[in-house]
Amino acid sequence: MEYTKQIVIEQTNEHKNDVSFAMGKIISQLIERANKHDYTKYEKPELLALALNERKNGNKEPMKEWIKFHSQEDHHIEHFNDPSQMNLLQALEMCVDGPCASYRRTKDMAINKEDQIKYFMKDGFSLETANMLANTFLVVREILDKRELELSKKAEEEENSK
Repeated sequence: MEYTKQIVIEQTNEHKNDVSFAMGKIISQLIERANKHDYTKYEKPELLALALNERKNGNKEPMKEWIKFHSQEDHHIEHFNDPSQMNLLQALEMCVDGPCASYRRTKDMAINKEDQIKYFMKDGFSLETANMLANTFLVVREILDKRELELSKKAEEEENSK
């Protein structure tokens, strides 16, 4: 087949449509994952409450039990024998979950790239993959920081308008 300008444009449009379709399906799967996220916390909230309270007292045993139960969710690395078994949707949920959980519980957003790389490498990810995941963590942290700033500004504006 001889390629012409018109054929290239038509094939490019078809390719864009294919990518758009596939990405739409992935987005749908991500939304479904977000809606089902942390379903185990609804199944045994008392177990998590005990684990969090006991951790403050230095007792780590209930947290180990909680992690064993909660890691049945496939966005946790503990769900897998090998991190290479994860897919990118699971890894993305993991990368969003970590900073959000840290922020919600402690308001501590002091996530630095080097610590995140070490964390992921400890769990068996390669340096390259750990870097990619750490970069994603930082993107999520930036999103949360911006939201917090916007909420603070809005609260301040509401207070000043009284």
